Amino acid sequence: MNSFKSFFNHGYGYLRALLGIITGLVLLIWPDTMKDLIVRIIGTLFLVIGSVSLIIYFVSRKKAEKSQESPDKIKDNFLAVNAVLSIIFGAVLIIIPNVFVGFLLVLLGIILVIFGIGEIVTFISARKQASIPWYMYVLPCIVAFCGIFLVFNPHESQILMFRLLGAGFLVYGLFELFATIKIRREIKERLSNIYDDSVKELVEDVPYEEIKE
Repeated sequence: MNSFKSFFNHGYGYLRALLGIITGLVLLIWPDTMKDLIVRIIGTLFLVIGSVSLIIYFVSRKKAEKSQESPDKIKDNFLAVNAVLSIIFGAVLIIIPNVFVGFLLVLLGIILVIFGIGEIVTFISARKQASIPWYMYVLPCIVAFCGIFLVFNPHESQILMFRLLGAGFLVYGLFELFATIKIRREIKERLSNIYDDSVKELVEDVPYEEIKE
C-alpha cells in the first residue's frame, strides 16, 4: 500500500509522465493491433503461471512419495485445479482475444480513473510546498471521466474506445510532465527564498565589528 501511495508522489512525476505518453501513443497509433496483443500478453502470463504451478504440483507430489510423507491433499488438489484453470484461461485469451477486449477496456478504464484521481491527490499534497491554481485540476478530472466512460461503455466501437483510451493516457502523460516541471520549479524557488532569508537573518545577527574585520 505504501508503494502504491508513493507512486503518486510528485517525485515520481517524470516516470508517470513517460508511462502515460508511451501508452497513449501506442494505443493511438496501433489501436487494432494493441487490443488483441495486450489480451494475448495477459493470456501468456496466465499460461506461464499455470504451467509453473502444475510443474510445482508434480514435483512436490514426487518428493512426498519419495519421502513417504502424507501429502496435504486439499492444498495439492487446489494447486492442481488452480494451475489447470490458469492454463485453460490463458489458452482461451491467446486463441480468441476478441471475446475479452471489452473486459480489457474496463480494466484499462479503471487504471485511467486511478491515474486521474491520483493526479488530483498529488496536487492536494503538493499544495503544502507549491501553489496549485484551480485550472490544474481540470485535466485530471477529464482523464478520470474518460476512464469512467470506458468502464460503462466497453462494447462500443473497440477501435474508437482504444483511441479514446490512448488520448486519455497521452493527455495525462503530457499534463503530468507539465505539472511536475511546474511543481518542482516552484518548490526550488521557495526553498531558495527560504535559504536566502535565513542567510540574511544570520548576517543581520552578526555584530558590525565582526563583519568589518
